[in-house]
Amino acid sequence: MCLVFYGGLKKKKAAQVMRISSQALADHIKAALKKIEERIR
Repeated sequence: MCLVFYGGLKKKKAAQVMRISSQALADHIKAALKKIEERIR
């Protein structure tokens, strides 16, 4: 999440840096945003 939102990397490049698939990165970001949303409420 930090690489994309704070580091300014595109999701595809962030996934390459982390050596995971683009889909795995998307899943991680989705889960993180859900946790953040739940804690704000």
